[in-house]
Amino acid sequence: MKKLVFEIKFKSAVILQATSNTQGKIDTLDFIPGSNFLGMAARKYSEFSDAFAVFHSGKVRFGDASPFVDEKEYFKIPLSYFHEKLEADKFYNHHLIFEKNNFDKFTQLKQTRSGYMSESYDRHDIDYEYSQKSGYDAKNRRSKEGAMYGYRAMKKGSVWRFVVSIDESVSGSDIELLKKTLTQSTRLGKSKSAQYGAVEINFIDTTPKTWEKFTPKLSEFTYLYVASRLVLVDESGRASLDLKHLCSGLSDENISYEKTQIRTSSFTPFNVARATKDYERVCINKGSVIVLKDLSKEQISRLENGVGAYLSEGFGEVVINPKILSKGSEKNEPIEFKKDENSSVAANLKEPTTPLGKILYARKKEQEELMYIAQEVAKFIKQYGGKFSGIKNSQWGAIRAICRISTNENIANNVNNFITKGIKVKLWKKKEAGDFLVKEIRKAGKNALNFTQLLSMKITRGER
Repeated sequence: MKKLVFEIKFKSAVILQATSNTQGKIDTLDFIPGSNFLGMAARKYSEFSDAFAVFHSGKVRFGDASPFVDEKEYFKIPLSYFHEKLEADKFYNHHLIFEKNNFDKFTQLKQTRSGYMSESYDRHDIDYEYSQKSGYDAKNRRSKEGAMYGYRAMKKGSVWRFVVSIDESVSGSDIELLKKTLTQSTRLGKSKSAQYGAVEINFIDTTPKTWEKFTPKLSEFTYLYVASRLVLVDESGRASLDLKHLCSGLSDENISYEKTQIRTSSFTPFNVARATKDYERVCINKGSVIVLKDLSKEQISRLENGVGAYLSEGFGEVVINPKILSKGSEKNEPIEFKKDENSSVAANLKEPTTPLGKILYARKKEQEELMYIAQEVAKFIKQYGGKFSGIKNSQWGAIRAICRISTNENIANNVNNFITKGIKVKLWKKKEAGDFLVKEIRKAGKNALNFTQLLSMKITRGER
């Protein structure tokens, strides 16, 4: 298929909601679905020479848009990426840990469920802004009672790219009309008639992204990265989450469930042309990782051509054996992302001047400090917890009591007095545990009191 690459820039904040609901808590998407671009093109529906081929046959596929930052294309971090709790800077591929049975080397693994990455392992997180709104009471000329609501929108200035795949049988005139219609579109998302949704779309004469692949060590396995949402259907045409419907000929024996990591969602799209909702769609989310085995060449070819239903709207794209699923197999060889300072809220946060802003800013700094201390305590227990294996819980309880009457300046001396003059001096002298503890408390500096208090709490829970 011929592929056309387009670039979209936000000239204002853009609201893209995950459902068509208008009440209750509504989640916000972190990508631009291809259905938005199909809708833009459909404004000229009657002008296409073969509208059925363009919009209904699957010969034209409007792909999802993904972030484009610093001349790099980004994609959802695979759901197979896990990190140890409180150590969110080193990642491991779950299916490779399973293959080597390395789970006992980890304390507690946590799945990474948000964020984008590039193939060079740069990380990018989407920035949002929140606005509180109110309905208007025209009669009384004031805010309408009980009509408060809020919008969470992607920030102005972000750049995204998407690909429109076109079959060779589509006429050249329809392709030109498609390009013209998309590049003339200027609105996207919800609340387009208000302050949101202004965009600029340009056709980019460039080669679409190609994925770097790898050859699995176990040749019977095939690794699928879900690059867009999947809607699977069974033999009767009903929505299904059964992975054997990825392509014909699959059975449960072909699916490695223990290595597979998926998340699902559902939504009911609203069709503007018909002014009604369509059937509910049950989806396997972007970023999911599916591991299959013993596939034939014909089945692999079918998977590469698109999976499931609604291909015209960008659904059904999978990548077979991308290299990003081959790393992070050993604990001493983790995947480490480069920091994305441009998208970091903390990096761009300026100290506020309003009273409320100062309170919230102070609270944020306090939370960041506590998180840092928690990470330091976790690392300390993991590396040196064995030194304190003979220390009874009652001793740590006494140290917690000392914390209540101490400050950052004197906590180290108070703890030192307790372990050198108390009745359990011999316990603290074993492995030089007491000297080592006091040394670490002094190293904590301005965080000494919080470090000591949290350490004495966590080390009694069997976490050493």
